[in-house]
Amino acid sequence: MKGFFKKHINGCLYPIDPDVIRFVQKLKAGTTVEGEFKRKRNIKMLRKYMALIRTIHEALPEPVEVEFRGKVINPEWTEESTRKWLAVRCGYYHVLGLPNGKVQIEADSISFAKMDEETFEKLYNATIDAALKVLPKTWNEAELRTVAEQILEFA
Repeated sequence: MKGFFKKHINGCLYPIDPDVIRFVQKLKAGTTVEGEFKRKRNIKMLRKYMALIRTIHEALPEPVEVEFRGKVINPEWTEESTRKWLAVRCGYYHVLGLPNGKVQIEADSISFAKMDEETFEKLYNATIDAALKVLPKTWNEAELRTVAEQILEFA
């Protein structure tokens, strides 16, 4: 069974969803149960991260046309491609094996189901560090954080 609990000031965890409340009520006093606990992801932190990505994306130059397999192409440049590029630079990626024996690097998913809050917070801070290495030198950490906060306030 999966459920949500809230920590009370006295240090105890209390179930907060109906199914878990019913389950706990049926337990006899002294019964031991086993569980795996994770902090619930914070939607505000996700919005703040996406505001940060938008800020970085808008500050970076667009990629130039490149030749690929004999054709000149204009690479897609979206906020999502910026997010993935930065995630890989921060070390949040996995390696895919391809049938031709080569490998492909792919950014980790930031979905609530695939990344816990602690890892996500580390990614957020690492993204700021990575961005400062590629943005024009006029940007600093405080400014990046402030602009992301301001975007979040207007959203």
